[in-house]
Amino acid sequence: MQKWEQIQGVYIHTPFCLQKCLYCDFASYAGADTETMEKYVDAVCSEIMMRSNEVTIADQATLYFGGGTPSLLSEKLLAKLVEALQKNGCWLQPAEATIEVNPGTADLDKLRFFKDLGFDRISFGVQSLNDAELRAVGRIHTANEALDAITVAEKAGFTRVSADLIYGLPEQSLQTLKTSLQNLTAAGLQHLSVYGLTIEKNTPLAGMLDKGKVELPDEDCQLAMYELVQEYLEAQGLHRYEISNYAVSGQESRHNLVY
Repeated sequence: MQKWEQIQGVYIHTPFCLQKCLYCDFASYAGADTETMEKYVDAVCSEIMMRSNEVTIADQATLYFGGGTPSLLSEKLLAKLVEALQKNGCWLQPAEATIEVNPGTADLDKLRFFKDLGFDRISFGVQSLNDAELRAVGRIHTANEALDAITVAEKAGFTRVSADLIYGLPEQSLQTLKTSLQNLTAAGLQHLSVYGLTIEKNTPLAGMLDKGKVELPDEDCQLAMYELVQEYLEAQGLHRYEISNYAVSGQESRHNLVY
C-alpha cells in the first residue's frame, strides 16, 4: 500500500460544551448529562473498532481530539477513547497527539492527566484576551483564566502549546486585537491559529446582527486586522505555514499539515 493510501491523521470529535458560543455552528451541544456522554463515547469506541478493519493507519499518524470541548469529558471516558484507539491500531507511535481545551475547564491535575494519557500537544480555545469581546460571543472564560491556563499547561509538562484567536469580533478594535496578540506571544506561545470571524446562518450571533443588537468591525477594519496578524506574528518569528496557522520553525502542527 502506498503511503498516500494510508490514514495520516485521526480526528476524534466531542460534541459537548458547558455553553455554546454565539458564533458556533459546529456539532456541539450544551448541558449534556453524564449518561449521554457515556453513550456517545461507547458509540465512538464501537466505530473505532469497526473502522480499524476498513483502513490502514500510517505508523506516524497524528491524533487530534477536538470539539465541542474534549476537556469536558471525565478522565474515565477520555481514557476509554484513548484505549480504544490504541487497541485497534489507530494510535501507533503518533508524531503528535493534540487535545483541545477550553481555558474555563483547565486545572493542573486535569492537564497532567492528559499528559499521562499520551497527549504531547495542547490547544486552548482562547479566541480573545479582552473580557468584553469574550462576553460578546458567549465564551465561558476570562482573559486572565486563559493566560493562567497557558501557565498551568507548562507546569503540567506540555512543551507544545497552541491557542486559537479570532479577529472581527463584536467590541473588537485594531488595538484590542494587537493587545491580545502581544499578550499571547509574551506568554511564550510558539503556535497560534488565527481565524476571521464567520457569521454562520441560524447561529445566535447571526440573529443578533439581524436585529441590530451587536455590531461588527467594518470591512476596512477587518482587512487591517488581517494585515496586522500577518505582519505582527511574522515579526515575532511565527511564520504562516497554513491558511490560519502560525508557528516558530519546528513548532508546526503535523495534524494541520495533514489537512
